[in-house]
Amino acid sequence: MNKKCIFLDIDGTVRDPFYGTPDSAMKAIRQAQKNGHLAVICTGRSTGLIPDDFPTAEFDGIIAGGGCYVEKNGEVVLDKEMDPIKVKDICQQLRSHGILHRVETKSSVYMEPEMADMLGFLGEKANNSNSEIKQMIARRNKFELRYTIDDFLKTPVPGTKICTISSPEKLDTIKEIFGSDFNIISHIDSQSNTMNTEIVQAGCDKGSGIKLFCHRFGIDIKDTVAFGDSMNDIDMFNTAALTVAMGNGEQALKDKADIVCGDILNDGLYDGFVKAGLI
Repeated sequence: MNKKCIFLDIDGTVRDPFYGTPDSAMKAIRQAQKNGHLAVICTGRSTGLIPDDFPTAEFDGIIAGGGCYVEKNGEVVLDKEMDPIKVKDICQQLRSHGILHRVETKSSVYMEPEMADMLGFLGEKANNSNSEIKQMIARRNKFELRYTIDDFLKTPVPGTKICTISSPEKLDTIKEIFGSDFNIISHIDSQSNTMNTEIVQAGCDKGSGIKLFCHRFGIDIKDTVAFGDSMNDIDMFNTAALTVAMGNGEQALKDKADIVCGDILNDGLYDGFVKAGLI
C-alpha cells in the first residue's frame, strides 16, 4: 500500500466532546504512523481552542480554523484571520436580527449569554445532538463566564470563526449579512430543529486546507484519506480520495462516505483504520 496522508476531524471523530479521546483511537493513529502514514488534524477549531487534553503534538500536521490555518511539524503555511472591525459590524447585524452567535479567536471565545443559556438547555438533550452542538456545549462550560459579545464589541480582535444558533428560517438572513466574503457551513439538529452555522473566510474550508497541505508537502491527492462525522466535514469528503464516516456521525455524511466505521466510543476510529487498510 502507498503511504497515505490521513486527515482527521477532532470532535466526534478522534475525540468525544464529553468523554475525551478513546485510547483505541490514539492506538490506531500511532500504529498507522509506524506503518509510514501521516496523521493530520483537520478541525474547525482554531489552534488555541484545541482541548488541552488532546495529544496535538503526536500528529504530523494541523489544518485548523476550518482551513484558515495550515502547518506541518511547526512549519506554518497559512494563517488567515478575520478583520476585527468587519467582525464587529457583523456581530452588530446578527444581534439586530436576534441571531445568537459567538466569535472564536486564537485564544478564546466571545459568546452571547443567551447562546450559552440555549446550549445549556440543549445539553440536556446532548446525547442526541450532532458533534458540533456537543462541542459548543462543552465549550460553553469552559468559556461562558469569560468573555461576551459585548466584550468583543468594546475591544475587537482578529477572529478565526463565527458561529450562530438560530431557527433554520434565518439562513437567508445570515447569508445576506455575511455576503460573498465568507464561507457558511450550516447544520440542522433534527432533535431540536435548531440550525447551527460555522462561518470562515471565503476560500477557506477543510478541503482547501487539504489541497494546500498536499501541494506544499508533495503529497498526491490520490493518497489521502479523510475521517469525519458531521456535515462540516463535507469539504474533506469532497477532496480526499478515500472517505470514512464515523458510525455516530450524521446520516448525510455517512451517505457520502466510502466506508462507515463504528461509533467513536466503541473503538470506531480503530475499526475505521482497519477497514481502510491503514493498520
